[in-house]
Amino acid sequence: MHKCLAKQTFCRIIASIFGSICLLFLSGTMFDDIKAIQTEITPTSVTLTWTAPGNDGNTGTAWRYDIRYDTVLITEENWAAANQAAGEPNPQPADSTEEFTVEDLASNTLYYFAIKTVDQAGNWSELSNVDSARTLQFGLDIVIPENYELSQNYPNPFNTYTVINYYVPEPGQVRLSVYDILGRTISTIVDEELSAGGHTAKWDGFDDHGSPAATGVYFYHLRAENHNYSKKMLLLK
Repeated sequence: MHKCLAKQTFCRIIASIFGSICLLFLSGTMFDDIKAIQTEITPTSVTLTWTAPGNDGNTGTAWRYDIRYDTVLITEENWAAANQAAGEPNPQPADSTEEFTVEDLASNTLYYFAIKTVDQAGNWSELSNVDSARTLQFGLDIVIPENYELSQNYPNPFNTYTVINYYVPEPGQVRLSVYDILGRTISTIVDEELSAGGHTAKWDGFDDHGSPAATGVYFYHLRAENHNYSKKMLLLK
């Protein structure tokens, strides 16, 4: 008898996207470390890496991956219509490092990626959360911005997650945090050394303790070197 992929509740994820994609895989298996490293994004491909789940989400070996991508946000409703990646890898034993390159993509295009897996008994997992990456443009080098910039989040208002783009003209320590209207820190999304260039982060509406934030107005704040920038966003549950 084969164990099925046990259904579990959603877990939180905070990710820096421009340098990496992170997907959370649900239904007994947590893909919390899928990444597409910036240097591995080309005009026609994005490389994903992650830790393999088990047959029951913890042990054994899953039977098959289904990796999909599209230029629109992938949901359970449009999953079947999304493009299935060719040559998906065979799942390795739990905790093994996996790597897969999605190829034949259009240049300078924003793509969304999501994954499902199935065990040998035919039990499918739920849809992972969805993340995105933009392929590079042919013939253009990465543009280094002249100034620090913090863009308005999108979507705004938001429910499940929101994307924040920001730009740093020089390498250095960068901190991107979310505060409530009382000035209390709700979540630290980014706190690391970053290279110069454009970066993208996501906030999933959870605080640093893994609890969902309440509906309301929040402020996100970018601190880099001696520069500080803030903008307002609205979370609707």
